[in-house]
Amino acid sequence: MTAPTHLAALHRDYQRVEAAIRHLERHTGAEPELAQLANDLGISLAHLRQILQRWAGVSPQRFLQFLTARRVQEALKVPPNLLKVAGEAGLGGAGEAGLGGAGEAGLGGAGNAGLGAPERSHGFVVNLHAMTPAQARAKHDRFEVRWGLHPSPFGTCLLGATPEGIAFLSFASEPESLPGAGDPPRGGLGGPPGGAAPPSGGAPPPPVESGHPATGSAQRPPDTGELTPGPSHPPEELRRTWPEARFLLDPETTGALVRRIFEPTSAELEPTPSGGASRSITLLVRGTNFQIRVWQALLRIPPGRVATYGDLAEAVATPRGARAVGSAVGRNHISWIIPCHRVIRGTGVLGEYRWGSARKKAMLGWEAARHGGL
Repeated sequence: MTAPTHLAALHRDYQRVEAAIRHLERHTGAEPELAQLANDLGISLAHLRQILQRWAGVSPQRFLQFLTARRVQEALKVPPNLLKVAGEAGLGGAGEAGLGGAGEAGLGGAGNAGLGAPERSHGFVVNLHAMTPAQARAKHDRFEVRWGLHPSPFGTCLLGATPEGIAFLSFASEPESLPGAGDPPRGGLGGPPGGAAPPSGGAPPPPVESGHPATGSAQRPPDTGELTPGPSHPPEELRRTWPEARFLLDPETTGALVRRIFEPTSAELEPTPSGGASRSITLLVRGTNFQIRVWQALLRIPPGRVATYGDLAEAVATPRGARAVGSAVGRNHISWIIPCHRVIRGTGVLGEYRWGSARKKAMLGWEAARHGGL
């Protein structure tokens, strides 16, 4: 029997990490005592230490101090001048015009489809391709989004992929059940899942087109930790983002992308001879020119650092201010890679997050631990 994957182990640990963060949010103002926290969570002190050390990669006490201290605004804030996006970044006119030209221009070729130079995020180069609603409609049934639910270091994630690039990445927006409970993912991943899981240790199921009947419930086979949902219809938030698409459930394809994002190989982590990132990821986005400029600015916030909404407004030179930037940040449909979790309020308060404030804190702590912020 195959041992559980590293991602599956981090996924299970995350559920305890989020529970700890939520507990601390309910007991603000007090310096966390690890023993008391373990007791409140109903686990042993040794087990809690092991989980936090394994998941965060730093001592449990340092990680918990980060969650309750003002280190975010004091030590992690990035200078606004590093975020600047020049002009219109080659995006053309106002609204959604100019995002790759008429028809399918710029939607599958090399480079960035006129969106400026590639950006860096999480140790890889990020290329942005843009598609307007008119271009998506023109493709009719030729526009396919393959999707799947998978374990990640931040809980269950939903990934949608197209030949042009990753088109969607989100996380369950409510706390998930603890390992072994057998409950399906809940929250921001849409309606109740259905569909039969493959036999334990078996090959992933073939792609399932939207509209085909399926029954059953999502399960996590014990040998791999992989989540195997079976709904024939994709979650609501994915359909809202790409209403023109034909959806195919294909966890084999999307699982490979999830592993590339969260569990890169040692070869992928090796820098190029020039010192750059050796791996790249292409994203397919849809939005106004202004929204895409904000997302480009987000990609310039280094891992382990944060910026304010005001910083982003200055970076994209908008007279509309932080409120307009906040709206654009909230429209980001590719979480983690386009790091909207790295934006905080001008007061230093972390603020809300589309996929949960506890997850936002966990992400910032995870990055700070790996990039010298802790």
